[in-house]
Amino acid sequence: MLASNRHDIKVVNGYTVSFSGSHPGTVVFHTPGTTAKFAISTCPHWGILFEGPVMITNSMTGRPRVCKFLLMDLFINKFRFLGHDNADALLEGSGIKQSHVQNWQRFLGEPSVVLPEHLLTLLTDDHFDMFFHRKGGAVKSFCMKDEPQVTGPDDPIVKEAERLRESGKFQPRDCPAIRLSAPQQFPHYVREATINCKRFALVAGQVFGLRLPDEVQFFAYANMNQNPHRSGYRRAIERYILQCSPYSKEELALLRICLEVARQAYQPPGERRASIQNFDIDSLGDEHVCTYVRGDHLIIGFRGTACATDVAVDVGIVCKNSPWMKLPGAYTYVEEVTEKHKPKHIMVTGHSLGGMIAYRVASKWRDSKGKKVTGHIFNPFCCNLQGPFNQENPLGPLGDLTGLRSFNKNVMAHLIRGDPLCAGWDSTPVREYDLGFLSDRKIPMSLEAHSLENFVAALS
Repeated sequence: MLASNRHDIKVVNGYTVSFSGSHPGTVVFHTPGTTAKFAISTCPHWGILFEGPVMITNSMTGRPRVCKFLLMDLFINKFRFLGHDNADALLEGSGIKQSHVQNWQRFLGEPSVVLPEHLLTLLTDDHFDMFFHRKGGAVKSFCMKDEPQVTGPDDPIVKEAERLRESGKFQPRDCPAIRLSAPQQFPHYVREATINCKRFALVAGQVFGLRLPDEVQFFAYANMNQNPHRSGYRRAIERYILQCSPYSKEELALLRICLEVARQAYQPPGERRASIQNFDIDSLGDEHVCTYVRGDHLIIGFRGTACATDVAVDVGIVCKNSPWMKLPGAYTYVEEVTEKHKPKHIMVTGHSLGGMIAYRVASKWRDSKGKKVTGHIFNPFCCNLQGPFNQENPLGPLGDLTGLRSFNKNVMAHLIRGDPLCAGWDSTPVREYDLGFLSDRKIPMSLEAHSLENFVAALS
């Protein structure tokens, strides 16, 4: 399947891509366990190799064909999908060649399972803007002239890569589970008038979470040492390799526990989990809040909007950017549960309305009691009105300039891009996630983005 225009490509569902250009047809990833990995040749050419099986249907013949392998790449001025049952034949025929005579080498990365939201993300407008012109939709001009070339085994970069491997000073890295979206990682791709196969593969790898082959990582890091960019701006492949998860394994484990506590807050008290990773539920919880205890650690989860009364509280947030109707009860509850357990470490969590309440609880304990309360909140509901009705920032822009506004650096807000209910959140540090479930990016905001369940996939 080939496409030379962004309008030729459409995602029918999470596993089906339709082409309507000069070579029309469909590609169906009909096996949930389909994997993807980098396929790179020093000739040079880059692509993404899928192992399915996948089903390709040529619209001109109407005959479907099931292939074990599929290559996706950007070839000159075409976005293409090529299928075959033999991986080596597919790669050789596509241009990802290896040849001892011409010193071409081929490198394959580690496979990673492709999820439906990955394809939906890659084939949406904010990613297409990196490959296609916005006006007219044609593929951007293909250009490889600025890419580093390997001249042979005596190339200084090759020798530096060998030294790095032997010395152990650089260790190849996985693409982190929690990472920036591709438009955030490569913002200059949108502005530039050219594109090439390497850039396309890096964007796809960022979406799919693929590990670059070790040999390529050593070469890229060696090139960074040998030819540092004068402006200090990291090249795209360097940004890809050097990106790291914002969390350690321990921090990520605790974040997942907070996510689960936020989920349990929505459950009726009698149906909540008794234990989450050795945190045991406390008996003081009610339908609005729950607490899990482990030693001298407490995690308190506040429920989001779930009834008519909560909707009234949401209206209060719209009016004053504060869940003021629920705060007295929340403060009283925290007083009781902390008096009961006398913890050294308190964390708060919650989703939507619950996230806003958790944030206000953490801020009150910081301001009135001098206690550090940390937390993770998910898509906290807020209203970005300016002026005296906004209790978080009554001075508006002047509050931003003078610092006379509420900001709690001990609480991290986790936001799904495209959620209109938390788009104006600026009261804590923020981590953004792009899950790619918005199939039509002409609608920039969607309430679908607000669901807490989106974070289950983001933090898996």
